[in-house]
Amino acid sequence: MAQIKIIVNGKECFGEAGKTILAIAAENGIEIPNLCYNGKLKLYGACGLCLVEAENSPKLMRACATVAQD
Repeated sequence: MAQIKIIVNGKECFGEAGKTILAIAAENGIEIPNLCYNGKLKLYGACGLCLVEAENSPKLMRACATVAQD
């Protein structure tokens, strides 16, 4: 799979395209608090604890349910 880069709190994080923001952050040693995320269940984003801000987005995004983009 293709590699993408995201920046979390000023740190460059690399991961596979198609993974969520939460998954890529975790793989790069960054913890995003969450309650409802379970890698074995369908992405749902029910609790909203993992909300993150993204450049050029007017709304906050659920890191557990948002596929990361370069």
